Amino acid sequence: MNPIAVIRLSELRDFTAVANVIEGGPVPANSRALVDATTFGETSVPVYVDIGNSEILAHIQKSLKTLPAVKLVDVQSAARLVIAHQQSKIVISSGDLEVLVTPIPVSMENAAGEAVERVKNLVHWLMVLNLKNPTSGIRLKVELRRDPDKKGEPPPEEVTSGTELTYVVTNEDDQTPIYIYLLDISSDGSVCLLYPADQECNPVGSNEELKPGKSKPIRIGLSVPNGLTGVVDVLKVLATTQPIDPSVFPRGPLKRGVVGTTKSGSDPLGEMLASSILGKKAGTPVVVKSWTTQQIAVRIKKSGAKLSSFALHFDGPKEVQDIQSKLAGTKDICLPADTDPNKKCERLSQFGIDKSSFELSAILTKRGDGGIVSVGQAFDEAYGLQDKTGAFRVEPMLEIQVPGVETDRGIDKRDISGDDKHDAFAEADDQWSLKQARVPEAWAKIRTRFSRNEGDEAQGVYIAHIDTGYTKHPENWDELKGRRTIDVAKGHNYYEGNSNTEDPLLSDQLLDNPGHGTASSSVIISPAGCQLPGGTRCVNGVGRGAQVIPLRVHRSVAQINMSYMAHAIQDVADGKISGDPKLVSIAMGGPPTIFLWKAVKKAEKKGVLVVAAAGNNVGFVVWPARFKSTIAATAINVRCRPWKGSSHGHAVDISAPGESVWRATLNEKHDYINAMGKGTTFATGNTSGTAALWLAWHSNNPAMQQLRESGLVTEAFRSGLRASAWKPNVDTTLNPSETHCDSSTWDSGGYGPGILNASALLDVPLEVPSTRALTDPELEKIPLFASLYPEGTDPKKIKSDYVSLFGEKKDINSDELTKFETEILYQYATNEDVARTIESIAEGSRAIDGGDNVRQSLLRQDISQRLRSLLTK
Repeated sequence: MNPIAVIRLSELRDFTAVANVIEGGPVPANSRALVDATTFGETSVPVYVDIGNSEILAHIQKSLKTLPAVKLVDVQSAARLVIAHQQSKIVISSGDLEVLVTPIPVSMENAAGEAVERVKNLVHWLMVLNLKNPTSGIRLKVELRRDPDKKGEPPPEEVTSGTELTYVVTNEDDQTPIYIYLLDISSDGSVCLLYPADQECNPVGSNEELKPGKSKPIRIGLSVPNGLTGVVDVLKVLATTQPIDPSVFPRGPLKRGVVGTTKSGSDPLGEMLASSILGKKAGTPVVVKSWTTQQIAVRIKKSGAKLSSFALHFDGPKEVQDIQSKLAGTKDICLPADTDPNKKCERLSQFGIDKSSFELSAILTKRGDGGIVSVGQAFDEAYGLQDKTGAFRVEPMLEIQVPGVETDRGIDKRDISGDDKHDAFAEADDQWSLKQARVPEAWAKIRTRFSRNEGDEAQGVYIAHIDTGYTKHPENWDELKGRRTIDVAKGHNYYEGNSNTEDPLLSDQLLDNPGHGTASSSVIISPAGCQLPGGTRCVNGVGRGAQVIPLRVHRSVAQINMSYMAHAIQDVADGKISGDPKLVSIAMGGPPTIFLWKAVKKAEKKGVLVVAAAGNNVGFVVWPARFKSTIAATAINVRCRPWKGSSHGHAVDISAPGESVWRATLNEKHDYINAMGKGTTFATGNTSGTAALWLAWHSNNPAMQQLRESGLVTEAFRSGLRASAWKPNVDTTLNPSETHCDSSTWDSGGYGPGILNASALLDVPLEVPSTRALTDPELEKIPLFASLYPEGTDPKKIKSDYVSLFGEKKDINSDELTKFETEILYQYATNEDVARTIESIAEGSRAIDGGDNVRQSLLRQDISQRLRSLLTK
């Protein structure tokens, strides 16, 4: 259809427009018009300046009035940028009050001018980000992928700093060639021209046209600037039907305060783009079909974790010399006998006494800053070691931030052990947790049976306490009756490889929680009454009379390396810890490894009882608590309700007091204090203390020795917990005395059989089962994945579900897939999206999605190239 007229719109309204006929006509009523050209531009960023009585902000506001790209608004709710004067600093934040740039001290020379320049940078960034043409006729397709991603795979949502990606632009038009310009719009405030440009984002050379139907792959490397832990980059492609000058786009990061320049080209399109970024209106109309944009956002984070070593697992006993010979020529290996600390080699040592597992240390100086590596690269290196050594599994030992305390999930570390918002009943009674768990009655029974003095109820029981070490807090340290509750001489520091187990109280990182080992152990063994001089509230341990052996395994509770924890558990199981403790308490957890699984399985077999925390703020039960070889404790409060951060699920064995529990701790100045804490840490302490009473109660029982020899102590304790646990009753008179339950409902599927009952536990007969359930050999190949399922699940379903994660790989032996188990479970434990999709499989929805959701979720993470290739095969 031929046009009857050409018109120029002079005013746009909601449903009508005013226009002048400049060619042809007349124009009948109800005619339709097609937009052919427009001036665009004349947009602005709303900015609110919270002046108050601040002269400097008034000066800033006056300067901003001259900028066409800035629209000053009178209310904060209408603003994209907010400028305020807070505590002698100028703060520039987003409309939702997220601080965008480093605050500017008012005392800084030309502070107002610096603030204006930073606002200019932010406005430029926002204008480039928002640049788009909703009426373009250019057909454009963009893809972002990593090798060896296939066409059509979802773009990665998150990559590790330094990862190389390919950005593919396809001209889907069948007639018109285009020119493309690729911009990297980063959340650090910079706008960089990636193509066509040099490494400094400067335009280079001539831009070749992209012919119809052709694709242009552009290799790019994305990184995190120094001083930041991560950024979000928007990769925006601008496509035009004629070449333009792209120098109008680049601008330096906000932290450097680079202003940059905005040029205009001689052609209408270049002039329009330059004017739009400035917030001005271009003079000459631009054909709408002459340009378009598309963009993809990707999150970039610092390399994933600190690599300390590799764990190598074999089907049977091996000698270190055999492994050394297989790695000859590729790695410089030294054996345990080589004690030269200056020798640059990777040390190979045996793990456990069965000679089937080994650990190969990593040379940190070859792996960047302090051994920080991409998680995917670490697993790729592990698979390479597996190829060379013939091990059935090799896994990297990584130190990571504790699951559930990441700042981007908005979790305050005070919720782990802090003192905010505690219940009045708990605040008024420092023994409420003992009463709720029926501990005083259990003490009385033990004193009567064994004629023991008060405070000696668990005497003779040693507890291996795996944590951050100890401090000399009076609640744990004061000597009573010739001995201390902490036996330092028997301890060991696995993290630093020495005998010093004192907690250095590190607090230089955001999530450090100094004194965690002190707090967690005090709930177990602190003597009756106040040891802290001047204390008005006391810490009362459950397992009074027992002694703790400190095993320091982590830098701080905020950083976890499961290797050190596994070593500590294995040494307890092998009888290498002086005092031969038969009880292990672990108030922390993280991702699973075969290393850790072997350790807890060995402990169970040797009759060592392991009590572990279910986890905080992640929802799912963490490891080692999730293994069936341990006892998993989760937290409730004085009202008999679950603590809001408690991990829960079928793996939970018992609920115990954990919110607002009185414990020994330190203030910000590292002064010793007594205060309330929150978390499954304290539920674990109460359960471990109860386990110490249980072991003391059965110390002369021949059945206990039989259980120990048959490896059934853990099952016997679990059975006793289930049989003795109590649930809140609607008739409060039926609840234990001096408890304050306000609910009679109980979620057995999420929080176990009920609330810890130390007194009733002692009355449960200790029985030795005549037979023991056999473990399915197929599940022994995937024990980490199997730990996701409730006890009694059909092994065939578990194996089938695991294989379904990889799709239909008919040409691959299912045993070959088991090598990826640790990597997949690592992603499960550290990524909410992966956890959610795998949980859906475990809960029975495999028939619906066939594992596609899991694969898509994994492909968006920092995974190994081997796993990525298999998932896209």
